[in-house]
Amino acid sequence: MKENKLAIFDFDGTISSKDSTKFFLRLSFGNLHFFYGYYIRFIYLYTLSKLGVYNHKKLKEKRIKFFLNNMPLEVFEKNIDKFNDIFFNQYLKTAALKRLEWHKKNEHKIIILSATLSDLLKEWSFTNNYTLIANILSVNNNRLVGTFDMPDCSYEEKVVRLKENINLDNFDYIYGYGDSQSDKHFLNLVDKAYFQYFKL
Repeated sequence: MKENKLAIFDFDGTISSKDSTKFFLRLSFGNLHFFYGYYIRFIYLYTLSKLGVYNHKKLKEKRIKFFLNNMPLEVFEKNIDKFNDIFFNQYLKTAALKRLEWHKKNEHKIIILSATLSDLLKEWSFTNNYTLIANILSVNNNRLVGTFDMPDCSYEEKVVRLKENINLDNFDYIYGYGDSQSDKHFLNLVDKAYFQYFKL
């Protein structure tokens, strides 16, 4: 009987060489507006988060709210198209893509478990038949609200979301790939963990 195997990949920093959310915001709003909204406007909270006295998840939510609140879906989708044309052609690690292909060739189920915006990875994941678990943006009257439908998909929440979407007990062997502290919680669940494995 063929074994059921699962491969769980973080995206930013693991498969990609750039942070996808930051790249999307910079592409959508331009360098000056991005730099102001991402860093200068929240410099105090950014400094506190670096010192460990302010929750980085709250800072992330404030940044998303600043940029995306009230954006029409039509505009957002056009920006997504621009993002797709550039990002997936230039900023994916060759070694990570080869590993993904190896898992596909061996008929392993592949999950992309990411704290980025699900819209950024939706088309790529669908095309490659990957299961995507990421942050879903709230929408009201065809406009973004600038908030997530669920808690930020990072750290312990990655484990919560993973278990909500899939029964890990159904798999005989699980591989895990991540690159940051945010990934270590789900990497503790797998049989074989690869941390900061893909350099290029």
